[in-house]
Amino acid sequence: MSTEDSYETLAQRHECGCSSRYKRVLSELMTPLQARIVAELPSPPDEIASRLGMGEGGVLQELDNLFQRGIINAKDITGRQGYRFWNSTGLLWTYTMAEGDLKGSRDRMVGIWDDFIREEWYPKLAKEYSEHPQPFDRVVPALRAIQGHPDLLACEDIGELMRAQELIATHPCACRLQAQLCGTHLDTCFLFGWAAEYSLSRGMAQRLTPWEAVEVVDRAADHGQVHIWMNSNFMQSRYMCNCCSCCCVMIRPTLEHGVPLQKRISPSRFEAELSDTEHCLGCLDKPCLSVCSFDAIGPRSAQGGGEVVAVDLEKCWGCGFCVLKCPHDSFHMRLVHPKEHIPGAAPLV
Repeated sequence: MSTEDSYETLAQRHECGCSSRYKRVLSELMTPLQARIVAELPSPPDEIASRLGMGEGGVLQELDNLFQRGIINAKDITGRQGYRFWNSTGLLWTYTMAEGDLKGSRDRMVGIWDDFIREEWYPKLAKEYSEHPQPFDRVVPALRAIQGHPDLLACEDIGELMRAQELIATHPCACRLQAQLCGTHLDTCFLFGWAAEYSLSRGMAQRLTPWEAVEVVDRAADHGQVHIWMNSNFMQSRYMCNCCSCCCVMIRPTLEHGVPLQKRISPSRFEAELSDTEHCLGCLDKPCLSVCSFDAIGPRSAQGGGEVVAVDLEKCWGCGFCVLKCPHDSFHMRLVHPKEHIPGAAPLV
């Protein structure tokens, strides 16, 4: 197989075979020899060596390099057995951008990825979101905003979700590294189970206890990062994101291509409301306005003059950040959806 055919083969695996932009991404991530090796996966190293006329040691050395840089993964992470190329563009982008050893080439790689992302990937994602029968993910309310609520489900409680994970790690946010549009916390993307093991084995993530994980999520809430979990009531997952609307790959395609956000992310079962219509004291800085990622809170004129805020419930996604930020405890969370609002799911395999 020629070098060009190798890049073509790998692009086709991600349904990008006709994309010259994606082939450029692949050619920046892999040398021609590495592309030929990866195109032979998941064949074992000895078979690849035989086909390419190489020594097995040379193939293993290249595979180890590709594994370390986040370009391939392994079925057996500890034993480095069963190397595989990622099965989607999203996973390749996430691990090479968040964890890849790009060194001085990061800015160049960001630009090459960005050309593909803006021109081809975001339109494709927007179409995928619009056609999917239900949202892929859901908002989990900030724990401090709903703690102690009598109707709170375990799958809505960040503490319970973290305690349900066998292994927890955080790594840098690929979305913020790619978009570079805000200065919020980077290390708030969570990996669980196999995904956490993969990143930890390469020294690219930080292992956390459930309690430490809850503290990280709390800090993310303080920075206005919306907690996103897979859209099911199953307690275990491979990931959890803490998203900002300016950088997030889940949100930006909807904003840039006119797809309703609810096609990608489901609101929580809660909505924010003022404790009573006149309870807002009209702070000068109005922290609830700046912390809302969904433009659900806006100013209105107060009786007797001045300016207070109101909640547009059609825009509220139930993140609870306004409850956390209001210095006068003017907001609370109200349950508006039954437990069936969160779909059931089969366990992960």
